[in-house]
Amino acid sequence: MSTMARTVTLACALAAAGVALPADAQTATGRAPAAGEAAGSTAATAAAVATATRFLDRFEAGDFAAARADFSPEMAAALDAAKLATVSTQLAQAGPIAARSAPRVSQSEGHEVVVFTIERRAADVEATISVDGQGRVAGVYFL
Repeated sequence: MSTMARTVTLACALAAAGVALPADAQTATGRAPAAGEAAGSTAATAAAVATATRFLDRFEAGDFAAARADFSPEMAAALDAAKLATVSTQLAQAGPIAARSAPRVSQSEGHEVVVFTIERRAADVEATISVDGQGRVAGVYFL
């Protein structure tokens, strides 16, 4: 793969219509803790990773309706299955998926933010999924 191909940057902000990731989420995590659970706890982190992984698995399989199943009400209102399909088509321009990294998790503004590196033929894409305190996807960003 050429260096030029590696510099291709795909930015697809899925958090539309006022739905946004926490301010520092591009370096952070996914799901906020459940009631009584401290942010960054093992249980909160495991739940956030499971939610984020489930979203990506469904998204990558092209099951956009199912990918929305864990969306917060704000995300569901802002991002329908057709918009997810459009984003998938844009990401596909970087080639087929070769691999997905282990998740990196951090906390931000009451959310846990889960970040995966998705290796594609022409470029690597960072998928950042923010998960709120109720275990719902509150933001998604691909870069």
